[in-house]
Order: sequence, then C-alpha cells, then structure tokens
Amino acid sequence: MLFNKLLKALLSASIIALAGCGAFLDGKKAEPEVLELSNEKLKCLQALPKQLKNYSVGEGTNEEVRQSFDCMNISLKYFTERTYGSKKDVYSTEEMRRFFGKYFLKENNVSPEFGAELMKIKRALLGGSDQHVSKDEIHKLMEILGVVKDEAIAVNPHVKILLLNQKNKAEVELEAIASATTQLRQSLLRILQQTQISNSNYTFEDAKKAFAGFADFINGGIEFAPYTRYGQWVPLIEAVKNILMGRQADMTGLAQWSDALSTLVDLYELALKYHYRFSGFTDLDQSKVRELGQLSQQVVRVLNQSPQMKKQGYIPVEDLDVLLQEISTRWTLPVSLNSLKKVYRVVLLKILESNPTGDYLSLRGLERRHLRSLYREFSIWRLQQSFIDTLPSRRMAEGGLTQKEILEQYKSFDRTDKIASIMASDPFDQDVIKLSWKDFGVVLAQPQALFLSNDSKLQIDSNLAGQRQTWKSLSYMNLMRSLTRLLFLGYGDKTKGALTDSAVLPEGALTDWYADFYEMGIELKAFDPRSGNPGGRSTMEANFFTFKGNGDTQLDYLETLHFVSTLFTAGLSSSGTLSKGMMQAKCGLAQNDPFGQPYFEEKCFKAELRRNFANYFGNLPGLVAYVAGLSDADWELYYSYLAKAVELDFVPEGLVETGNIRTLVTIMHYVENLFVVYDLDKSQSLSLKEVYGAAPRFTPFFQKVTGHTNKTILEEGFAFLVFKGKIPTIVDLGHFQLVKHRLPDAKRMEILRLFGTLKDQLNSQKK
Repeated sequence: MLFNKLLKALLSASIIALAGCGAFLDGKKAEPEVLELSNEKLKCLQALPKQLKNYSVGEGTNEEVRQSFDCMNISLKYFTERTYGSKKDVYSTEEMRRFFGKYFLKENNVSPEFGAELMKIKRALLGGSDQHVSKDEIHKLMEILGVVKDEAIAVNPHVKILLLNQKNKAEVELEAIASATTQLRQSLLRILQQTQISNSNYTFEDAKKAFAGFADFINGGIEFAPYTRYGQWVPLIEAVKNILMGRQADMTGLAQWSDALSTLVDLYELALKYHYRFSGFTDLDQSKVRELGQLSQQVVRVLNQSPQMKKQGYIPVEDLDVLLQEISTRWTLPVSLNSLKKVYRVVLLKILESNPTGDYLSLRGLERRHLRSLYREFSIWRLQQSFIDTLPSRRMAEGGLTQKEILEQYKSFDRTDKIASIMASDPFDQDVIKLSWKDFGVVLAQPQALFLSNDSKLQIDSNLAGQRQTWKSLSYMNLMRSLTRLLFLGYGDKTKGALTDSAVLPEGALTDWYADFYEMGIELKAFDPRSGNPGGRSTMEANFFTFKGNGDTQLDYLETLHFVSTLFTAGLSSSGTLSKGMMQAKCGLAQNDPFGQPYFEEKCFKAELRRNFANYFGNLPGLVAYVAGLSDADWELYYSYLAKAVELDFVPEGLVETGNIRTLVTIMHYVENLFVVYDLDKSQSLSLKEVYGAAPRFTPFFQKVTGHTNKTILEEGFAFLVFKGKIPTIVDLGHFQLVKHRLPDAKRMEILRLFGTLKDQLNSQKK
C-alpha cells in the first residue's frame, strides 16, 4: 500500500511531464508534429491503467511491470525531444493543463488547484520550482522510474500479502509477512534516496490536497473509482501520523525521513500480522499465544522508536484522543469513546505509573516511562509463558503434569539467561522480573493451587494435587496472574518487593477500581447498572470465600488472585455457558434483561439446572456428587436456599436473569472453596470442629454485626449461624451449648443457607 502510493506519486509526475508536451502550448502556430495517443510511440500508454490495476491486486507479471515503466520512459524521452513550451526547455502548469485537455482528457481535465498540487509533488520528488517542470527534471524522473521499476519487480511477489488480497489468511505465515515488509522497507528506502523529498518542505496537508484533487480527477474512470472511497480514510491516516510523527513533523534530512518511513513500515507490519494471524481467530494455541506476545512487545517498540517519542519523549493526550475518535467512527466498538478515554488515562496514570492518587489533569500523554513499564509487564508475562511453553510437550499432550512435576520443572528452569535475554539492558527491571518469578513459584506451590481447566473453568477439588494441568490450563492461570499483578500496581500498597511477601489491596481499593472502570464495565455488560459500586462487597467476598481468605479488611496477593480468577472464570465465563445451556433447553423468553440477554422462565431453569448439573459444574466434582445424591425433596430445599442467595429485588417474580445466574455460579464456587479448605477429613461435610476452624474468617463480620468482642461468643455465633441458619441472640447461644455436640455435620445445604443469611450484610457494603 505504501509502495503503491509512492508509485502513484511518481506516475503523477510522469503525467505532468507528458502533459507538458505539445505544439500549441504558447498559442503560436505549431511547427513540430501533433502528438496524440494514436502515435505509434505512445500506444503503450493505453495499457497502463489495466497494468496498474493488475499490479495493485497482485496479479501483475514482472514482464508487465517492465513494459509499463519502459513505456513511460520511452514516452518521456519522445516528448522532451519533440515538444517545447513558451520558454526554452521548461513547461508551465497552465501549458500542461491545456495540453492535457486537448490531447488526453476529453471528459476530465486537471483543475488549476490540482495542477498546483501536482507541481508540489514534482518539486518534492525532483526539486526545482513548483511553477514549471524542466526537461532536465524529466530526465531525472526517467532515472527515478528506472529505480522504481527494479523495486516494483522486487516487491511484486509480495503484493498480495501487502495489499491484504490473500484469500486464505490462514496460509500466510509470519515469515511471509516479515519477508514482504523487509522488501517493502528496502525498496521504499532506495526510492527515497533517489528523490528530493528529504530536502523539500512537502507536508501532510499538501498530500491531503493532492489526494483530494486526484480523487476528483479520476472519479469518472472505472479503473480508479475506488480511490474516492479511500479518501474517507485520510483522517485516520492523519491521526496515526500525528501519533508517530507529531502534528508538525518538520523532518529534515534523509536520516529523519528514512527513520519515519521505517516506522511506518513497522506499523504496517503490525497491521498485517494482526490481519492475517489474529483477526477472526478464536482458539489461540501455543504458537498463536507466542505470536501474540511478540506482537504486543513489537507494538511497544514501534511506539518507543517513533520520531515523536524520540523528539519530545511523549505522545500527547490530544493525539491519542483524536486517534480513538477516528477509530470509533469507523468501527462498531463495544464501549463508548468516553469510556476508552477514561480507561486509558487510568491505565497510564495509576497502573503504569503506580500513582493511585495522581492528577489526571497533569497527564501529558503516553510517555517513555509508561512504555517501559508496559514492556516490563509483557516481559514478566512472557517469562512465565516461556516456562509453560518449555514443559515436556509429550507429557502435556498426554494429559499434562501434576503439581509436583510442575514444581520440579519450575526449580530447574534456567530463568537467569531468559531474564537477561528479555530485559538485557536494565538491571532494575531484571530485579522486578525476578521478584515476579518468585511470586509465580509461590502460586504454583500452594496446597490449593490455582487450577483452570482447558475450557477456562476454575477447578475446585480436594484432590487437585494428583490432577494434571495442561498447556491451556497453565496459560489461563498465567493470564489471571497478570491481571492480578496489574491490579496491585494500580491500587495496591507495599508493592516494591515480591507481591506475595507483603503487598495488599487496602480497604477501599476495589471500590476505587470499580469506580474507575465502572462505565466501561456497564457498557461491556460485565457490571450490573442497578447494583451500584460493589467494591466493598467484593472485598468481603474475597476475604470470606477464597482459598486464602482471612476475614480482615484488606486483600493479600493470593486472596486477590483467587478472587480475580473467580470473577472472570465463574462470574463471566461459566455463567455464560449456563445461559447458553438454558437457551438450548428452550427456557428463554422473548424479553431481554438489562444485560441484553433473554430472561429465563424459572420453572424451566430449575428443571434444566438439575437435569444437567454435572455438565454445567463439572469443574466442581464434590458439588456434582452431592447434588446427584439429593432426593426430590432435598433438591427443592437446596434450590430454595439457592434462590434466596441469588434473589434480586429488581427481577420480576418467576423469572431468572443474567444477574441471578452470575451470582448463582459464583456462590457455587464459594461453597466449594470452603469445603476444600475446611473439610479436612474429606467426608464431604463439616463437623463442629471443622466449622470452628472456619470461624476466624467470619469473626470480624460477626463483631461488626453484633457488637461483641469476645472471641468465644463470636466463634459460637458463627457455628450457630452454620447449623441453625440465622444470627443468634445470647439466649440462642446458651441453648446451642446444650445441643451442638448432637447435631449432624453440616452439608453443602447448610453452607448454601449461610449465603442467604449473609446476603443482606454483604449488600449493605455497596456504596
């Protein structure tokens, strides 16, 4: 595409030269021969439009390219030898326009405005004046066209890839894209060296005017009609130019022009990689994830090496906003422009600067330090992913590795050389990566390891140690780890060392996070617009129900990691699977809920849930076995507790909506978390002793609710809540002491009932 544009500019200059030939240019009687397209010397020009079209879609042959450029050079030579203008050896703009109209253009002619722009292009390419073209300049153009011919032939095998005309995108490998852009870069740089552009003052505004004039000029021609549509992309191209080059590019000298051209080719290579390797793909395998990581880091490098970043050290907010605006006007995005603007400011200031109290008004734009932080985070993800990629492929293909085997591989992994190769130039960044590698090891070594299945579900099982993890499950885990790390960088305290040592999300951090991402979350249908800010409630849930929850007012790294994993895999992914199943069971109604999904008829929902419970919750094997053993009466009671826990005041009676389903799936995971942690004898029930073991998580909650500070009263109050289903009075606690040792163990039924009791208190934490 870039090559085509430069080629068209050169062809325009050729047309100028042709237009400058003729016998009647100065209004005097002609003495030389009259020249028309019927002349034998000029017949070859008639084939140019078709040849150009063939080339532009990757169907032109090398011989056609040679014929085209040879024809132009022969014609140029012929005209310079046989024609003259009003002044010796030069042709004015007006003379060219008159000749064009008389001999070549019977319907469309070059307007005075377009003629002036063409002369600017001539001056940029060949030097000299923008008022006329000389015969010496035409000879120089002939030399340039010889170079362009050679480079056009060199680029020709790659045109289909470069112009996105490859029909089967899956067949385009990275090597082919790299080969195409390498040749494009070499060819454009060689052509650039032959022109005078680097010494000219030609601007993007000049190019816009020329393009508009060219579109008007060729609008009547069938071969070139698409170029009118291309004009609609000029504002987006200008926005990208402003990002990379600045609003006032002011490039001087061949080195700066070469640098700018190389940056544009780098950007074009990224676009080609995305188009051929990722657009339309949904199932990312190991090679695709590796490519995606490389592509992400390449984006950072291109921005870091862009002329504007080199010149002033940042890309202004104003230019970023304009680019987003242009993108939003051309593509249907799932979020609004205002959301995009707000979120990227949050990411720059809070996450990449680790500045939770920063002033958004002071944000200049995307700075080098932001790119450095972003590159470091990509490198951390890449190191962990490299470890996952190097695990024995045969074993992974046969079913994966156990936790013990993965830990053995972790200890023997040569991370030192890998870290040095990723961040070789900065010892500080290397230290940060080493600390993150330590965090990774702590996560892998947990008794209840973070285990995501191949279909991205959170596996919760008391026998996880013997289960095997595959490449996909470990890669999903690495993604959750990355998201958790970014959350800590933006909203955490004590994040300078290893995050597993002492870093925390203080009370109110999740509330701030929800506030910053609230608008986008609503538009993505991830947040419930009727629930307000759930940050306080989410903190309580993470402290109560994750594997490492301890009931205090802040979240450590492991608590947050499990909460984030539950939020994405259960609240969004697994709930989506459940909704699709309900649609297939024909439980859906015509009316949509606030999330844009159908309401479900509750009776049908309830029946389908029990009928296919094992399919929906196969990642929770203990729960599946328990539900399978329930009698009809027990199922009715179980479902009544479940309905109570997921009940939303704003959902019509008899209906189930997306908000209910997300809460239901999340609660199922929370119940299993408690059983895996506290069912020490694996009896699939909680004894009184095991309930007391869980009490420390919940005593801060009881202290807030009851006002009691006595540890014994708080622990007994929690036990009473589990076995009796309500918050006790002092009288209740007294009676409980007489009967507690005769009570049957608590099953999942009783733990589920606990959620209904806690619900009002959890909801009271919303702000």
